[in-house]
Amino acid sequence: MRDTCPRRTAALAGSVLLALGAFAACGVEDEKPVEAEPGAGSGTTSGEQTDRAVAARAAVTYLLDCVGEPVASPATVTVACADGNQSLTDLAWSDWGADEATATGTMVANDCEPSCAEGTDVTVPVKVAVSDIVEGEASATYGTITVTVQGDVPEGMAATQTYPLQTVDPVDPEMGPGS
Repeated sequence: MRDTCPRRTAALAGSVLLALGAFAACGVEDEKPVEAEPGAGSGTTSGEQTDRAVAARAAVTYLLDCVGEPVASPATVTVACADGNQSLTDLAWSDWGADEATATGTMVANDCEPSCAEGTDVTVPVKVAVSDIVEGEASATYGTITVTVQGDVPEGMAATQTYPLQTVDPVDPEMGPGS
């Protein structure tokens, strides 16, 4: 004679699971799902969460200088790496780590008159913006710097100048870190 206990046990277990599933699906028809507010339960607002995310990213966000060394919130940036004839100084940053960070400071540029070797430095106040952030495996770097002269623009100088910056190798979102 065959032992039917395992079959009965399996049948009973299946019946119990079906009953629990049906019970779990029961509810009051007029009930609406409860939707959590952004930041609910965390004691923070979505703005505070954004601020925290930017602050966390700021700790690993850099500009790569002329030789590829990472520099965070630099007070000085050499824009003309080939000859050093244009640099930004006295930079005071805000929103470092955000998608766009801005600074005010001074641009010192050689007017190259009559030649760059004999030229004189021209100093003008500027607003600087860094953008096009690239997320790398362990850090992020800004990919573009835009310099806008504040006030009178010296002859021969553009009011706004945009330059590409070196960046870290981006992480492939399909592959994840280490790609």
